[in-house]
Amino acid sequence: MLKHLSCAFREIAEVCYIRYARRPDHKSVKHIATSGARPSLSARRYQPWHQIFDPAERKLAAIRLHSEGWSITSIASYLETSRHTIYDTLKRWADEGVAGLDAKPKNKGVRKATLQVRNEIRKLQKNPRLGEYRVHTALLRIGIEVSPATCGRIMAANRQLYGLERPPHSPPRPKLEMPFKASHRHEDWSADVRYIEEHLLPDPRPVYVITIFENFSRMVLSSKISATQNQWDYLSVLVDAIRTFGAPEAIVTDGGGIFYSNMALELYEMLGIRKERIEAGQPWQNFAETLLYVTWNYPSC
Repeated sequence: MLKHLSCAFREIAEVCYIRYARRPDHKSVKHIATSGARPSLSARRYQPWHQIFDPAERKLAAIRLHSEGWSITSIASYLETSRHTIYDTLKRWADEGVAGLDAKPKNKGVRKATLQVRNEIRKLQKNPRLGEYRVHTALLRIGIEVSPATCGRIMAANRQLYGLERPPHSPPRPKLEMPFKASHRHEDWSADVRYIEEHLLPDPRPVYVITIFENFSRMVLSSKISATQNQWDYLSVLVDAIRTFGAPEAIVTDGGGIFYSNMALELYEMLGIRKERIEAGQPWQNFAETLLYVTWNYPSC
């Protein structure tokens, strides 16, 4: 609340500067506004937005207030309308000038839901298994471009009008169990390599991020940025995690060659680490896939 009032006092100071070419300090504005009797003015300079019946006049009210230094939020509050309405009014004034004061119909463009489109959708609805996305795709093949949402509305109207069947609900898919879900700490680790094309490092060339996760706690045990993807980079990350946390019972990876190099296999055998591999084409089986997607959104590195 105090932050909002501070912004209001600064805005009043800005209005004074625009109108009188003198900018008082916002603290002085606060002192004047909060001391003495409350103002007795009861008349409004402009009526609320929806009580100004001439569209051009109510738009001019917003434009005049903005030209005096009022913010969009303050104008919307004073005229009792939405910020989006004020923003659109000011944008049309900036883009079109006086022509922007004219009222425009809300429905722009040409209607795409013609009788031909509705008839084609009705024909496709003879197959009750087709939903709005499949109907949308089928229409594209014959040169009709209508959004899936529009297809859905027309299909609902057709079902009510012609008594057509609704598409049957697909049976729920059984929930897949994570095959490498750990029951205690350091039972299973997951390893993953990510290719990062865009980053903020001094060298603009793409890099790789090699990471080791603990499956039970989902904790990142060790990670490294490398310019190359080879067994030595992977082994350095793995050894760093083992040095800090000890050896796991098993390590889970995909079929990448660096995870199955001779040196890596010898290290697994020496430390008694069981090597597990996710199924081909099933990246969800590796916890690293989910964690990297959710927690490491890489617009930059």
